Amino acid sequence: MKKEAVKGIGLIFLVVLSQHLQAQNFQKGDYHLELGLGYCTYFAKETGEMKVAMKGKGEPFYSSQQIDTSGWLSGFILPISFEYGVSDKIGVGLDLAASHFLLYQEDKIKYSRARILDLGIKVNYHLRTGMQNDFLIGLGLGVSSLSWKFNDLISTATGVASSNGLGAYFNLGVSNRYFFKKHVGVLLNVGYSGYVYPKVKAESASVPSSLKGKGVTEYKFNSELNWKLNGIQMGGGLAFKF
Repeated sequence: MKKEAVKGIGLIFLVVLSQHLQAQNFQKGDYHLELGLGYCTYFAKETGEMKVAMKGKGEPFYSSQQIDTSGWLSGFILPISFEYGVSDKIGVGLDLAASHFLLYQEDKIKYSRARILDLGIKVNYHLRTGMQNDFLIGLGLGVSSLSWKFNDLISTATGVASSNGLGAYFNLGVSNRYFFKKHVGVLLNVGYSGYVYPKVKAESASVPSSLKGKGVTEYKFNSELNWKLNGIQMGGGLAFKF
């Protein structure tokens, strides 16, 4: 009788375990889509050189200025993420994100807009996944585009409308998905990100409107800066499973 009871308990345990494994929210072959909204804050360092050269009626003018500044940048992120389960624990996918930075008073002296666009790949390791919960850690690597738009005052003075550059990024973070329906859930995430843009350039060979009529016949503006950003990202959104 005892032996039959033990067998019965063992059978029940296997059935429950099987149902649990079948119901877990991340499995091999699953497709996941995430749509989010987040906040980011980075410590940014800017180094490089800015050059201006002019010729006209008088003596030629040449100026070179070394740039070495740092400060904080904060803004909002709109990320879209796709993941495919290559096993019950590991997923691979793509990340696409647009970041729009908030400009402080000291920034508005030069700029009217600043943004980042990211495209990269990621690998996720799912630490714990159950019937409703999916907790994971992820590593992302990719390419990034940084764009600064100068305000009207700077554009008029220099003849340059924007400064742009390509770079690379990495991201290490943790996420938690909670599925309140079979295919729909919510998510929270937090992570550390680093960006490097080796050549953020701004160039102009046209005489700006502010110098027209003042005898300037040749003009050249060149700026080449190295930007580095390091900081945190956090946010939430919707998760879909297919």
